[in-house]
Amino acid sequence: MQPQYDHKIINSFYLWAEDRLARVGVASVTGINQNFVYSDLGTYVPPDMYAYYSNDRQFLTIGGSNDTDITGVAIPSGVYIDGVFNPQSYTNTTGVIIDNYNGRVLVTSNVGKTAAISGNFPRKEINTYITQHDEEELLLNQEFVVNGASFLESTSQMGWDRYTIPAVFITQARSDNEPFALGGTDQTLNNLTMVVITDNSYLLNGTMSLFKDTKNLQLPLLGAFDTPYGGFFDIKSIPYTYTGYTDGQTDYVHIDDVKTSIFKGGGKTTEALKGKYVGFVDFTLSNMRNPRIC
Repeated sequence: MQPQYDHKIINSFYLWAEDRLARVGVASVTGINQNFVYSDLGTYVPPDMYAYYSNDRQFLTIGGSNDTDITGVAIPSGVYIDGVFNPQSYTNTTGVIIDNYNGRVLVTSNVGKTAAISGNFPRKEINTYITQHDEEELLLNQEFVVNGASFLESTSQMGWDRYTIPAVFITQARSDNEPFALGGTDQTLNNLTMVVITDNSYLLNGTMSLFKDTKNLQLPLLGAFDTPYGGFFDIKSIPYTYTGYTDGQTDYVHIDDVKTSIFKGGGKTTEALKGKYVGFVDFTLSNMRNPRIC
């Protein structure tokens, strides 16, 4: 199937929200010397490659080549394997792919399963996910791990595929085309919900305030597959900055409204979320389109 308009919205909104948290909110944790441990659990690994996991999910991707650029955060371009620096590469005999989403490094199988792999990887203070779960399914039936939680240090569990909080979860609630002008012009409205789950009230209130203040801003509308990331959430061109990536973009979506609310809970949901803080940010995005022109 060809990518559709709603695919563009989700991709564009994700990249915008990720940048809003990292660059505007400065929601990052730096100075972390990550030591990666081999694990055969978790997310898909390409043939002839091994996965080494860190204790964190997700790595920060927005920054410069050194700590004086852009956000003041240096984004590593490779890892140390047995003390030797290996840049991210898809062709070297010791091919390295940095999977920023899952906090892991993929290496060619000739590296083996016992290599010492490390690097200075800053991580997001608040992770960013796209989810198809509705709010009830997300809050009641999903397992959450606090970033850096000690149980991940067990090599038998490093690759566990779990949502890691603090995080925001983006889902599209509904979309509509409303007649706007003669000639077939519609106003397309997209309602997106961001579920915010943290382990403290400071991050919850800060995240909701950060996005509440985006009402009446515009965000660049990118193609459905127009992304700085490769298939394993590796940065295609390091360093990456969202502002640089979207510079020159001419299509924009307007943020008509933003409403926030704090989850009060009750019953099974409160029990399931013990020790967690939950809020909702509801966005209304609008754009003038001619959707019936093929």
